[in-house]
Amino acid sequence: MNEKVFLALRNIYEHDEVSNSSIINELINEDYISSDGTSLTQKGINAISPYKVNNAIIMAAGYSARCMPLSNVIPKGLFRIKGDILIEREIEQLIASGITNIIVVIGYLADKFEYLKDKYSNINISLVYNKDYNKYNNIASLFCVKELIGNSYILCSDNYFSENIFHSYVYHSYYSCVYTVEYADEYCVTSVDRENNINGIKRGGSNCWYTIGDAYFDNDFSNIFVNYLEEEWSDYSIRNMLMDDFHIRHIDYLKLRKVERPRDLVYEFDTIQEIKGFDKDFNKFENENLSVNNVNKVFSKYETVKSYHSVPT
Repeated sequence: MNEKVFLALRNIYEHDEVSNSSIINELINEDYISSDGTSLTQKGINAISPYKVNNAIIMAAGYSARCMPLSNVIPKGLFRIKGDILIEREIEQLIASGITNIIVVIGYLADKFEYLKDKYSNINISLVYNKDYNKYNNIASLFCVKELIGNSYILCSDNYFSENIFHSYVYHSYYSCVYTVEYADEYCVTSVDRENNINGIKRGGSNCWYTIGDAYFDNDFSNIFVNYLEEEWSDYSIRNMLMDDFHIRHIDYLKLRKVERPRDLVYEFDTIQEIKGFDKDFNKFENENLSVNNVNKVFSKYETVKSYHSVPT
């Protein structure tokens, strides 16, 4: 199935309407959709079934040292920003998109996430403990759930999407990107191939697209990714990588399409200062939690840290 047909079928499935009227007769003639163009036939459902999202994996095991002292008492994924708990907002957006199999990889302050099982008892939500959260980087969280990675959204618990970007069917593996004019100490895309797959990334850049937020691994991508992961896991330098570094290591074989998003659609917050710049009321949440827990600001040195990446410059 080509992408044009897939997108038309997905739009009908999600919204009971076709966005591309020029293709509707083709879909009816192929018996993919009903004669009134408002619903998929069984053939149409079967045609898009290989693209159905199996699950979403949310990485929530890290220390978030750059957000201490607040993250000393509450994981960043449980910060309340603009009225929403970060991980709850993400989970609810996934559910609204028909994704009800959600895996949260926990580690640091793991018990703080236990309530999610009760709050979302109506879906298949599971918590997987990463016992190596304090030794290795987030690639270790994916290693913990490697058997579960298939047609999977790969997310972080501190992602904030101003609008719901998720779908229950996805055509290809991708990585979300936003554009920056100013210099950003991020994973910047330097080149793409004819299909817009990323084939070059470097740390830091300006006037460029950089990866941020949601990634999606389809089954083919996941099989290659997991095979490399299992083959190389005995190398401890691999365990200290971020997921992005591992992707770069095998970028010739791990093809993620660059999906361009508006800057105000997807956010990741590295520091408390960034959060306060986004949410003017965050001081109240911070003060409530620091006061209740009587936290001594012994970690205030982290407040000036802007970013951290393990990929070399």
